[in-house]
Amino acid sequence: MVVAVELRGMYRARIFRDSDDQLARMLDMSCPELIAFCLMGTHVHLVLEVDSEDHANAVVRRIANRHDRTAAERGVAMLDEPHLQVLADDYAVFRYVAYAHANPVKAEMVADPLGWAFSSHRDVCGMRKASWYSADRILALMGRQLEDASGLHDRAGGRLAVPGLVEPVQGAQPAETLVVIAHAVAGFFGHAQLHETPAARRCFASVARFEAWPTKSIAAHMGKSIRQVNRLPAEDTPAVRAVLAMLRDPRLRPTGAHWWVVPAEARGPNLWLDWRAAR
Repeated sequence: MVVAVELRGMYRARIFRDSDDQLARMLDMSCPELIAFCLMGTHVHLVLEVDSEDHANAVVRRIANRHDRTAAERGVAMLDEPHLQVLADDYAVFRYVAYAHANPVKAEMVADPLGWAFSSHRDVCGMRKASWYSADRILALMGRQLEDASGLHDRAGGRLAVPGLVEPVQGAQPAETLVVIAHAVAGFFGHAQLHETPAARRCFASVARFEAWPTKSIAAHMGKSIRQVNRLPAEDTPAVRAVLAMLRDPRLRPTGAHWWVVPAEARGPNLWLDWRAAR
């Protein structure tokens, strides 16, 4: 059974303090039943694969309790009663996920659903592979509705195509800073820390090498010895291809202090207003 869940703040008030808070709550909502999600400023869309409605209610209560326990200290609203809807078939799942992923575009927060870091759209499109969420089940459920993620991307309001993952080309000189490369790698793996896992470190070293950075600079940025970095050659992997695609795409290229901050080129008019108000 697949259910769609909408959780709103009481009196339709904000339930996230800022983008850092959204990231923390996105990790809090991670659970085995979660197959798709989108976090907005005042509400959340979740798609859960469960055994029964009772199971769904138990999962939603657990997620809501995590949010409500810290709502007061974060200065945000507690969650109102959830709205649950059983999705009848795979096509209904496809339509609801597209509707959820389109929310930030319709709200004019971003110009394209790939620009919104707080939904599962990047994961479905292959632009993120985090340890706390997998898009495999939602892709399997929607497999009869679309051959790849481009159909969902179009339905969710995507204006430009999903970036293609092409074979890396060795650069002649660095075109990206190591900081931006590190943020893009962290964004792909969904980590707050830039070099949190061995896989992320290998990916960073590979991308930096393809971007023509010398070993000495890579070692200094990673806090490793030259000998350690020499053990990390430039490898052509799906993660490396995805990070290189992110660096070339203004919807995904991280330009702020954190990978989850929406790039300036991707911001819609409403997100620009929020950004200015927070300065």
